[in-house]
Amino acid sequence: MVRATFAGFSTALSALQANQKRLDIVGQNLSNMNTAGYTRQQLETSSLNYTKPIAHYMNGSEIAVGFGVHMDKVSQIRDPYLDAQYRTQMKKAGYAESMQTSLDVLSRPFDESNIDGIRTAIDDIQAVLTDMQDLDKFHDTVFESDLRSRMNELTNLLNDAARQIESAEKSEFSKLDGKGTSENGAVDTVNQILQQIGDLNRQIKQNQILGQQSLELQDERNNLLDTLSSYIPIEVSYFKDSDHDGVKLGA
Repeated sequence: MVRATFAGFSTALSALQANQKRLDIVGQNLSNMNTAGYTRQQLETSSLNYTKPIAHYMNGSEIAVGFGVHMDKVSQIRDPYLDAQYRTQMKKAGYAESMQTSLDVLSRPFDESNIDGIRTAIDDIQAVLTDMQDLDKFHDTVFESDLRSRMNELTNLLNDAARQIESAEKSEFSKLDGKGTSENGAVDTVNQILQQIGDLNRQIKQNQILGQQSLELQDERNNLLDTLSSYIPIEVSYFKDSDHDGVKLGA
């Protein structure tokens, strides 16, 4: 079989176009190296060869030689295993941060390192009681008044600590429902993230049906999934059917 006159030029042209596209993708990756949530991209290619039906009518003794390179698609360089590990650590970090914030608030009423608190008041009461062990001082009104004063101080400190604990409890609940604050609670935030992920799923699916990769939309979805993992434990699976497009959820 005699090859077409410009077949070699077509092969070279496909190589130039593929490498130009690779350079474009490298530039895109470099320009977005500091973009939050951006995932590196790569060009997937395959060899152009005798894949057309006409190949069945060719001489079987001919050695099949390809006609260059075909640009299949641009994909993301992303490892699902690393994503799962990262989101697991995000869950642990989010839990630890929330717990540390709560404990910091609770530690204020009982902080004995910076202020004279409950421990000092108890020591003062013990000192007065020790003095009153002397029978001559047992019925002394001065010591009785001092003991009453010390007990009042301890009672006031305990009442103040109780009020701060109640305030800390209300603050923790407000973080969940957002009541009494100008910001959304964690429940509303999680619901909003889930709604945004559902909207992105439908948009990505529609674009892919039309032949668009929507890699940036996938980056945005991954960003939301990472944020969601800091609130609740999640497992991410990908489906390609109408039962998982989020339409029923958004209805």
